[in-house]
Order: sequence, then structure tokens, then C-alpha cells
Amino acid sequence: MNNQDDVASVASKTYRCATKKLAKVIGVTPIHTRYPSEDFENMLDKADNTTVNRALEWYERGIKRGILHTKHMVLNGTLAITKQRITIPKTIEVNVRVKFKNRRWQKRSFKFKAADIGFD
Repeated sequence: MNNQDDVASVASKTYRCATKKLAKVIGVTPIHTRYPSEDFENMLDKADNTTVNRALEWYERGIKRGILHTKHMVLNGTLAITKQRITIPKTIEVNVRVKFKNRRWQKRSFKFKAADIGFD
């Protein structure tokens, strides 16, 4: 075995190791073929799809949460709808609980100015 073969072997092992770790992070089973560099590229494509799908899932959750908060704000009088007009206070505060991976639930408060969300 010459030096060039050693370098190729190390590169292949590195690609395989990276493929395994990436597969573990995104939660898929790695597929290994004769071409470790292509396996890694395929795993990157899956990671991109996984990221997009997670982002879309969180957008959907945000929309649902926003609609629910809006409903509560109408019911408690923070938002008023009269004759096709919505009136709101100059500042709106939304309190939520959030949880990030490997962390505890936390209460968070977000404040929005009416003008920043399209109200006069």
C-alpha cells in the first residue's frame, strides 16, 4: 500500500464517520455504499430536507399558537372587533412557555407595538 492509498483510506473513513454522526443527529439510518463521499452528500440532502420539515412544523405550530392567542385576546377584551375594524392596545404582550432541547420549560414574554404588526 502506498501513501496515496493511505490518504484515500483515511478520507473514506472520515466520510463514513461524518455520515454516521450526521445520520444520528437527524435521526435516520445511514446507508453505506462503495462511495463514502456520495453517501455523505446523500446524508446532507436528507439533513436539508429534515431541517426544512422541522422549520415548516414550527411555522405550523406558531400559526396555531397565534390563532389561539388571538382568540383568547378577543375573548378577554384585549382585541376588539367592531364593524370590520380591529382595535388593539398600543402594546401587546404575549406570555408563553417554551422548551428547548435539553433544557427546562421557561416562561417568556414577548411585547409587540401595534404599529410593528400592521396597526395604526
